[in-house]
Amino acid sequence: MSSSKAIMITGSGGVLGKKFINKLLLEGHKIYASELNTTKVKELKSIFGNNQNFDCYVCDVSSETSVIKWFDRAFKLSKIDTVINNASITSELLRDKNEAPNSFEDTSLKSWNMTLNVSLTGSFLVAREFGRRLKNTNNNDVKKLINISSMYALNGPDHSIYEGTNIKSFAAYSSSKAGIVGLTKWLASYWGSKGITVNALAPGGVYNNHEKKFKDRLERKIPLGRMASADDIANALAFMVSDQSDYMNGHVLYVDGGYTSI
Repeated sequence: MSSSKAIMITGSGGVLGKKFINKLLLEGHKIYASELNTTKVKELKSIFGNNQNFDCYVCDVSSETSVIKWFDRAFKLSKIDTVINNASITSELLRDKNEAPNSFEDTSLKSWNMTLNVSLTGSFLVAREFGRRLKNTNNNDVKKLINISSMYALNGPDHSIYEGTNIKSFAAYSSSKAGIVGLTKWLASYWGSKGITVNALAPGGVYNNHEKKFKDRLERKIPLGRMASADDIANALAFMVSDQSDYMNGHVLYVDGGYTSI
């Protein structure tokens, strides 16, 4: 049985974020969650608020000031062991803000910057604040940074899967997730001597009531023949958090049903 850890996690209000929190709480960890959307913060508190091991705070990971305030809060409450960079911009969020590009050529600089500011720069800010608070960490005290990337980080999508659906594949998403892999590798070698491991989890497509046309097309590309469930990804994350992964460093763990093996 792995030891109980104090864990900070960003982007907690989405399908994966909620599943991650539920899984980690069930395994006895303390969770310090953050979410930009205040409505989602209220939802998270209504779901998990009765658990004394759960705390949730409004944080904009693209804001240096906001990230610093969240870290100050969490480190006053507990000795943080693990940080999970899960915040990301999705096509659904861009669509809600009327910024979802119809094509690469029509991509606005605003939507590009919005995506990178959250998904990549946000990951940098969170990682940096974690590192600043672990200056005295030694090799006998393992700390972990886990970055959530994507199967599209280093593999291009089949764009035909998206044609005629309300789901968009956009370049800034893949670019930011690839950047996260680069950040992961760099930090793994930089922090390794301090006993801080840095790894990335790269999920495949997670089923979330997608329209049948999209689901069928994507599943034909996956050797296991199905999209991932949120539980599939949460189980992998739980392993990465656990003591069993302590010697894993600089690794990108693909959980995509074999999509990237083709």
